[in-house]
Amino acid sequence: LNAHQMDLPRCEVVMTWGFLSFSYFSSHIGVRQQFLNIYLMCQQSTPINLTCQLSCYGCYMKTVLANDLQVEAWMAFHQLRVSLLPPLVKNLTQKCGVSEAEYNVLIGIYSSPEDEIRPTDLAEKIGWENGRLSHQLSRMESKGLVDRRECPVDARSCYIALSKNGRVKIEKTIPVHLIEVKRLFGEALSPDQLKALIEIADAVSKHVGDIKPPIN
Repeated sequence: LNAHQMDLPRCEVVMTWGFLSFSYFSSHIGVRQQFLNIYLMCQQSTPINLTCQLSCYGCYMKTVLANDLQVEAWMAFHQLRVSLLPPLVKNLTQKCGVSEAEYNVLIGIYSSPEDEIRPTDLAEKIGWENGRLSHQLSRMESKGLVDRRECPVDARSCYIALSKNGRVKIEKTIPVHLIEVKRLFGEALSPDQLKALIEIADAVSKHVGDIKPPIN
């Protein structure tokens, strides 16, 4: 596979042995198969911690292979998400008429101390890009779930707040969501396991924060 055949501008790739995850700055049809080909080539190489550096259209890409234990843990985490998220989202939609995106936005605003928040702060809080949040807010505003309020000190800025309907919606949804969290997640783990999971999440979050910006 020739790097110059991989028509993939501005992309960063992390490859782990047994699972591929991609962070795209632009999309390209067939890129998954292209990197699968690289993975199969690297899998046959030794040592397993092989590092491949590829240059594609002037853009730098780094491919790192994780060791067996790291991959097994990553696959377990991935399977956890695959097992839990679909039934949780389906339950919210069927019982409360709220999509996953709407819930993330509503709970982000609802948990803000002042009951309103700047869009940029909300995007950071729920882990979204500003552009994605802007489109979602427009849709939710048209549905009467959120309101935009002018900033008293900066006319170019605004705050996002729950509308009356939005507040009713999230206060109806939270108990339903928590019941499902307990049923699908909490009841499967002992108190010690729950504490260990919290420690793991904190450790990974701190690590990701420490290594930003990503090494290119």
